[in-house]
Order: sequence, then C-alpha cells, then structure tokens
Amino acid sequence: MKKNVPFWAKCLLVVTLLAAAYFWYTRPMTLDRLCPSFRWAETTHVGGYEQVGNISAPSPIISSTALPISDPEARAIYQRCLEARFRRDPGTALANFLSGWSTYTFGEAGGIPNLAFFAPDQRIDLMVTEYKTAALSSADIDMPLLCTDETLVQDLLDYLRAHPYEAASDRSFL
Repeated sequence: MKKNVPFWAKCLLVVTLLAAAYFWYTRPMTLDRLCPSFRWAETTHVGGYEQVGNISAPSPIISSTALPISDPEARAIYQRCLEARFRRDPGTALANFLSGWSTYTFGEAGGIPNLAFFAPDQRIDLMVTEYKTAALSSADIDMPLLCTDETLVQDLLDYLRAHPYEAASDRSFL
C-alpha cells in the first residue's frame, strides 16, 4: 500500500532545500575560492583607481600606480584582499540576470576603491563600497558580492591614495 506524504510536508521540504541552497551559495569565501580561474599565485602587480563622488555623475577618476607584487605595500594589500571574506549576492545577481545589465549599490561619500590585480595575460578588478557591496570583474566574470570586512574600503582607499598616478577622465589605460 502506497503511503501519501502530506502537502505541508512537501512544502516544508522544498523550503528547507531552498534555504540550504541559499546559505550554501552565500557562505563567506575568499577571492581565490570565488574566482579560481584567475591565477592568484601569479599576480605581478597591484594597482587601480578611485572613483570620486557619485558613480552615476561625471566625476574625476584618480588613478593609482600599479606596484609590483614584490613591493611591501602591494604585497600587504594583496594579502589583505586575499584573506578578506566575501559573500555572493544572489539578489543583485538575479537583478543582473533579469535586466541584462550589471547593477550594484554604489557608495556616495568619498571615493570608491577599484583595485586591479594583474597576472600574465590576466586582470581582475575588485570594487568595494562603504555600504559593504562589492563587485569582482574581469573579461569573463562579473560577480556581485557583499564584503564582510568593515575596514577593507578604507584600507583600499588608503593604498590607492598613497600611490597616485595621475588624474584622468577615463580608465582605459588600466
């Protein structure tokens, strides 16, 4: 004789599976776990730029010199970024998928740090805002993240501001 499972039990099972999938997807991970296709161990330079003011308005971009990874400051900020934990952001990922555009919550106060890691024939960018939103992007990845490190934004800004390159109207040369 076949035993029928109550409808509420089936619903509870589906909700439990969805919750488990959500918590697995948003678990805190390091950058090398989030994007293993980038050859993190082969990073040669760390540089980037700072978007000053609101990202949607025309505002200056302050470029930073790309320092070799052998430089102590570049090595320190590189290690700091590799040790930081990020969560994948399913809400923004879903909005990006449905709209066909990349949408992020950008900061408004001060600067927005965009750190670039360079490896042979590879480059990956990390942008973090004071609202703890972040984005990891390269030629083949565009991943919205949430940053779990409260002080990372200021540390990235301090690094970029300590090594100014020049004021530029675009960032095509990076």
